[in-house]
Amino acid sequence: MRSRESVSWNRLGKPALWAHGISGDLPIALVRIGVDGNLDLVRNVLRGHAYWHGRGIVVDLILLQEEGVGDELRRHLENEVQKATTAELVERPGGVFLRDSSRISADDATLLEAAARLLPIDGPLAQVSYL
Repeated sequence: MRSRESVSWNRLGKPALWAHGISGDLPIALVRIGVDGNLDLVRNVLRGHAYWHGRGIVVDLILLQEEGVGDELRRHLENEVQKATTAELVERPGGVFLRDSSRISADDATLLEAAARLLPIDGPLAQVSYL
């Protein structure tokens, strides 16, 4: 259920997740946010994360902002995360982790994708890519 390409390219192990505040002990859902800044997808994924959490399904949700998308989008993403019903879990196990790919190495970005068990694609939450 992981990105086969990222797994094959990944050169880092689970301990490298710790530098990002992620233990790797919980399943990881990773959402890449590009220049289109699809806030509807972000809102849907945050609602899905809250739904899972309310039913005892604990997942680390990583929102990975792509390089070059700017500080304005970052502020919008932070606002959406703070409005989410799981806002108290930001940067905590089973919570939401907002990361900027311009501030992490390519190896770390590959690690995050390789560790992720699901990667939502653009569109309704029903269209989730289970790799």
